[in-house]
Parts: sequence; structure tokens; C-alpha cells
Amino acid sequence: HFLMVGDWGTERPLPYQSQVAAAMQAYVAKWKISTDALLMLGDNFYGQMPDGASSSRWQSQFEQMYPQSVFDCPAYAVLGNHDYQYAPLSKVDTELDYGKGGSSRWTMPARYFRFTAPKEKPLITFLALDSNMPDEKSQPILSDPSYYTPSDQQRLEELEWLASEFQKTLTTPFLVVMGHHPLYSNGVHGDNDTLIRDWNP
Repeated sequence: HFLMVGDWGTERPLPYQSQVAAAMQAYVAKWKISTDALLMLGDNFYGQMPDGASSSRWQSQFEQMYPQSVFDCPAYAVLGNHDYQYAPLSKVDTELDYGKGGSSRWTMPARYFRFTAPKEKPLITFLALDSNMPDEKSQPILSDPSYYTPSDQQRLEELEWLASEFQKTLTTPFLVVMGHHPLYSNGVHGDNDTLIRDWNP
């Protein structure tokens, strides 16, 4: 059982994140399921995190919001555009650093990575990707200088890694690719030309 949530890390103490988290807990209780993973699909923290990996927001908006007593599983996270912000520190570095202590379920070992789930007798291979692209017109808020993206060199390195991953023999019946941005969208940001060019093939 996997639960997915994206665009979740609201900055102000609004009720919406709490309402969604409560609904997730109610769903788990109603169906008496044990979750194998939470998939955190980016825009994990909007706004300021002045204390970085020591910010109190990690407790209030992750550890307590999605308690281990209910979700006793890893939380695999990818980066969204709002995570690519200096606030005032790099939130990308903050999110990469937080899980390194080994005491949290937060799992983001790199900007992109591979994992299998569930832990026992894995059924799915996941490729967790960084879909933030430089100079991409559908990338929101790049007019704000506090937001940034990976460099073009980093884009090419990820693309090379992705191509090599697709060459590997699967040891599970299923393969899932997860990221924050869609390739195609009729939403306000439109299609992502970079992802269509690089990833669609």
C-alpha cells in the first residue's frame, strides 16, 4: 500500500495540510492497511526555513503531521519547484541533509535515486526523479531570484543516469517513474517542453 501526496508543505498554519493528513490517517484506519511507503511528490516545503535541517517545521509539518504510529514506513521524496528556493538557505540542501541522520523516515538520498518496495518481496522498482529544468517556460516563479533550478550540466547528468537505469534488468514486475512535473498538462503551466524532449523517448 502506497499513499502519495504532492504540493503539501504549506507555509502558513492553514487547515488544508492538516485536513489532508487527517483524511490519510482515516483511510488507513478504515481499511486497516499497513503502508509500505509514503510518496512525497514535491513542493514539500513552501516558504521560509531559516533553520534548515533543524527547522521546527520538520516536526510540525512532517513527523507529527504524518506520524510513524500510523505510517510506519519510509517517506520517499522528490523535489518540486518550491523546494528550489533560498529561504534563506538552499531548501534542496536542507531536504537532502534532513534524512542523513538516520532517525527519520524522510528518504531523499540524492536529487534523483532508485528504490524498490515493499521491503519484503519487492514488487515495484521506483525511479524518483528531479523534474526541475533550467530555462523551462513551464517552470513557475523563475522570475523570483530566490528560486533556481539545477544547471544544464546537472540536467544532462540526470538524463544519462535515467538512460542507464532503463538499460538495467528489472528484478520486480513493475516499474514506476515519479517526479513533480508532468510532461503534458492542460493546466496553467502547460506542457514541459524540456521533459517531452528529454524524457518522453
